[in-house]
Amino acid sequence: GLVGSEMCIRDRLLDAQAPTLLVGFPMCTAFSTWQALNEAKSSNPEEMRRARIRANKHIEFMISLYEEQLAAGRYFLHEHQRYATSWQLRRMKHLMDTPGVELAHGDQCQYGAEVVFGKYKGDPIKKATGFLSNGSRGGGPTRRPAYLRTCACVRVRARVCTRVFVNV
Repeated sequence: GLVGSEMCIRDRLLDAQAPTLLVGFPMCTAFSTWQALNEAKSSNPEEMRRARIRANKHIEFMISLYEEQLAAGRYFLHEHQRYATSWQLRRMKHLMDTPGVELAHGDQCQYGAEVVFGKYKGDPIKKATGFLSNGSRGGGPTRRPAYLRTCACVRVRARVCTRVFVNV
């Protein structure tokens, strides 16, 4: 079942606000491809396993929110590292197989991501990213909001964050 904070998010945001677009971008640490290497060399592999279990529960909760958006005829946008292990979770694969839901890939340098410190500060940074949404061509509700007609997914997130923004 849901814990108190998750029920609050669901009640306050989905039921009360009925957002047109729900944006989710979970922390990537537990799903990073580097974590397998880190766990193998960790002095506390048990803590890393517990962190992964918490992260899996969090992704499961996010997917449940996306499924509610779908059922209500509204949109969701999920952003995560392109090679994050979360894309391989059974429930995520099921969501990706849902009619009208599409996975797109891009590098954040296309959208203005830059190195923020060091010798290469200001240079474009390549960060492979996956975007899963039901707001693409041919998917989702029949009337798509104008902000979903662009291919710049990162800009979509920036545009709507002042109206509906959930970092759950």
